[in-house]
Amino acid sequence: MCNMKLTNISYVVSDSFLLQDISYTLKKNKTLSIIGPSGSGKTTFVKVLCGLLPFEGEILFDGKKMKTSDLQEQVCPVFYEDSLPNENLFSYFSTTYSDFQNDLLDLQDYFPIDELLNSTFSSLSFSNQVLVKILYASLKHPKYLVIDDLLSYLDYRTKILLLNYLNSQHILLINVTSDLEDVLFTDFIMCLYEGGIAIEGNTLAVLQNEKLLKRMGFSLPFFVDLSIQLRLYDLIKRMYLNKEDLVDALWK
Repeated sequence: MCNMKLTNISYVVSDSFLLQDISYTLKKNKTLSIIGPSGSGKTTFVKVLCGLLPFEGEILFDGKKMKTSDLQEQVCPVFYEDSLPNENLFSYFSTTYSDFQNDLLDLQDYFPIDELLNSTFSSLSFSNQVLVKILYASLKHPKYLVIDDLLSYLDYRTKILLLNYLNSQHILLINVTSDLEDVLFTDFIMCLYEGGIAIEGNTLAVLQNEKLLKRMGFSLPFFVDLSIQLRLYDLIKRMYLNKEDLVDALWK
């Protein structure tokens, strides 16, 4: 799994900076959530990462400079508006990917893939359409899979299975989200504001900056917010990200 380094990334339209001088390093084997209020530059930034927009600055993967064509091979996006042909999905996957039979064995370890693929895309529930779109993109075996505000449509168990599957395939997740509950599934957070980075760091550290996040319109994940309140009364000593760990701490 690769190391990604961005240096002075900018994107300009009609002399206006939509992104300006973004520098960031995502270490090997680490996943990232990208958050930010509406108009902060999330979509533009994602399109730059995926090689869909030209940019100023430099993007390196393991020290190798990436052009937009290189990024298109290494970073695969899944957008809300993406769709698949309304035909038997098993046939479509098999036709599109010559090595699909081998990939199918891996998918069967995590998902009811036979049931999903023996359907047409339009006949699936919306959450299953989201899952199938993500799995279809993963079959390209990119270094990074960018999921643009879609993870929240999956239930908790499916999210865990998806993350385990991506890890087994050595695919790193970049999760663009407006739901802070979903940042708990990634190692780091980058918060964009007006085309630049407002705050970034490991997930726990960023979530502790509650005042800034709330000013941007974000609601903290329930158990994170509860942890903060309990710490004020000295009932716990640190922040917890889930119910199980918090309950254990309270009962000690």
